[in-house]
Amino acid sequence: MTLIKVVSGVRIYSRNEGQKIQKRRSAMARLVVNQEECIGCGTCVEICPEVFELDENEKSYVKNQEGCQSCDCQEAIDSCPVGAISWEEES
Repeated sequence: MTLIKVVSGVRIYSRNEGQKIQKRRSAMARLVVNQEECIGCGTCVEICPEVFELDENEKSYVKNQEGCQSCDCQEAIDSCPVGAISWEEES
């Protein structure tokens, strides 16, 4: 992978020329789900069940920030059909 740039502490990489750019979280970032945008498809839960869960309104939420150690949270972000999941810098 090639480091393209760093934006607000998030390192942006490219695997190979022409492939999708991939973001990696910095040590100071946390996952967030925009519940207004979430359509409750459950893709994130399927990819990272240790991290995401659907609430009583069938909206995704982050149940365990540290769960990213056992799954690919970036894949869950990239797979969200409405882009409701992102990394947010902690303040």
